[in-house]
Amino acid sequence: MGQVICKCFAISYDWQLQELNDRFDEVNTDLLHGIASCLNPINSFSSFDIRKVMRMAELYPDDFDESNMSILENELASYIVDVK
Repeated sequence: MGQVICKCFAISYDWQLQELNDRFDEVNTDLLHGIASCLNPINSFSSFDIRKVMRMAELYPDDFDESNMSILENELASYIVDVK
């Protein structure tokens, strides 16, 4: 019985992953992954990673020029000190 449940779960999981891959391109997948992995407020943002947030900002070159990227990096460093 347990094997059947595991196989059904694996099939369902594979199907859902395929649906996500069909709907989202690599850039959107990177953005979603970044949001989920580095902006999680659980444990006082313990998984916060400035590099990942900066990578997400790089996905929006029209909104973040080189100067803005430098400012953002400094602001993020201050932010995480404040929230932790």
